[in-house]
Amino acid sequence: MYAARSSVRYISYASQTFCLSVFAYEWYVYNFIFLLRILPDVGKSGAIWPFAAAFNTLLFLAAWSFLRTSLTDPGQNTDQWRQFVRDSAGVNVATSRQRWQPGQASACKKCDEIRPERAHHCSVCQTCFLRMDHHCPWTGNCVGFRNYKFFILLGFYGCLGSFVGAATAGPELILCIQEWSKHALRPHNTSTWEGCFFLFFGVVALAVFFLLGSMLSSHFPLAVQNMTSIEECYDDSNPYDFETMGENLAQIFGDFGPDWFLPIMPLRPLSDGISFAKVDETLPDGLEYDEGSDDENASSPAELWTFRYSNPKTLMDGSRARLASEQ
Repeated sequence: MYAARSSVRYISYASQTFCLSVFAYEWYVYNFIFLLRILPDVGKSGAIWPFAAAFNTLLFLAAWSFLRTSLTDPGQNTDQWRQFVRDSAGVNVATSRQRWQPGQASACKKCDEIRPERAHHCSVCQTCFLRMDHHCPWTGNCVGFRNYKFFILLGFYGCLGSFVGAATAGPELILCIQEWSKHALRPHNTSTWEGCFFLFFGVVALAVFFLLGSMLSSHFPLAVQNMTSIEECYDDSNPYDFETMGENLAQIFGDFGPDWFLPIMPLRPLSDGISFAKVDETLPDGLEYDEGSDDENASSPAELWTFRYSNPKTLMDGSRARLASEQ
């Protein structure tokens, strides 16, 4: 969506349209063929509403998460950050390396952007994004600081919704396969095309389950370590790993609350994507990240950035000390 080249954007639109078509197909077949045609015929009318509530809720949340992942800016450098770099002579601009660089801005070798810690360049979009994880061809967008939460929720709800769909329709899908083996694809008085659509629904549901299950099994373990797929390759100790699942997920989802389970921006975020809390960091009294605070005495982002980007040696020494203690 945010690629510089129009050809890449057109490919992104095509992949997004395909994925949305899969959601629409699953919704139509499950509701209008399985629930309204097949279940009443087999005497399971009482299961229609529970099945409909479970499947459609999960499908809606998965589709919502997909759209948020696809359409949300992953996190481009802000004008406020650029102004901060121009105005702050003390900002340490380091050479970009394949290692952790807490408290250090870096100069991108490809687009010459001065970018904050954990930001990386996407060769597909030709843009640097905050806390970039990877470019996802299925959503047609990069996955970065602002849409990583939605990406994880997409994997969770898409995988669970496909499982529920395949599991609840399983007995009738088995009958459908048996009918197909007899060259009579018309189970429960459905038409031939409805039987074909229903059988293919099972194939699609299983394919989505395994695809998103594989994605979730790769990315969720990284999320609970507060790490991206790019940072997974680093050999040194992770200065952003708070060692508990809840604390690390809070760095992505914000403070725990009902909004964790909805594809909306965190209501109580713990970072702005420009700077991140470190495990050995101790902030001075009165200095903290508090987005949207009405308190006129609250810290400004630039105050927090000044502290974090002016103390790279202290942070690196703390990271090395932690690594030594682990060994």
